[in-house]
Amino acid sequence: MAKSRELVLFYDPEGGERANTLKTVLVCMGVRIKSVSGNDFAQTVGHLLGRAGFAQTQDTADAPAEPMLVMDGFTSKRLDILLREMLQGFEEKLDKFLQENYITLRDNQYDALISLTYNIGSGWMKESALATLLKNGTYSNNELASAIGIWCHVKSNGVTSIHDGLVARRISEINVFLYGDYSGEATGFYSVRFEQTEKGDRARDIAFYEAGSAYDPAFEATSDDGEIFLGWYTEDGTLLTDLRATQDLTVTARWESDDAWV
Repeated sequence: MAKSRELVLFYDPEGGERANTLKTVLVCMGVRIKSVSGNDFAQTVGHLLGRAGFAQTQDTADAPAEPMLVMDGFTSKRLDILLREMLQGFEEKLDKFLQENYITLRDNQYDALISLTYNIGSGWMKESALATLLKNGTYSNNELASAIGIWCHVKSNGVTSIHDGLVARRISEINVFLYGDYSGEATGFYSVRFEQTEKGDRARDIAFYEAGSAYDPAFEATSDDGEIFLGWYTEDGTLLTDLRATQDLTVTARWESDDAWV
């Protein structure tokens, strides 16, 4: 049997459902898979593909936080087949979730959820703010945006943090879901990052708000000793809920005992 010319360089730092689904599809299609580690990112693609004339380098480079595929030797027809097969499993899971919960979506809403599911897996369907809102069928644009947008974190060296690229992707999906805007260029939503408080915890670390809207819901913080939470404040000392969404912000919790506010 002839060796397949099709080869995929496969990098996924977190693995999980999407990685397993993709590998299963590739194996069934007879595609060769070469796993790439974070230590390989200083190498040229030619070297990783095994091409003559591309020597290994001793240089180092930072690995990206997001998954990456490099596909070599595919025809357009085979690429179409690969993409269809990759999406089919996620479509089946989303269809099952929608049918079991009697949820009807417009085409653009369905497309947004497929994009999200392909990126993060189907775990959100089991228990999440997004699943709850869809089941209830009643939500504001800001509630829906934050329920999609919260899936914007990556883990590196045991530390989970917000990833700017995923924030942009979630905003694109929010615009598809709410407005049917597939351009990827719309800026109809802004993010607010809630700084961790030393006195307790916050309901979440990021939320998303429609341009021109009030910052509602504002998501509270709680202190370990029951201290009264005064609200989230911008760097210039403005209470978040006194503003309208016109830009991305980072805000800090203020408490009754804070010296500057007594």
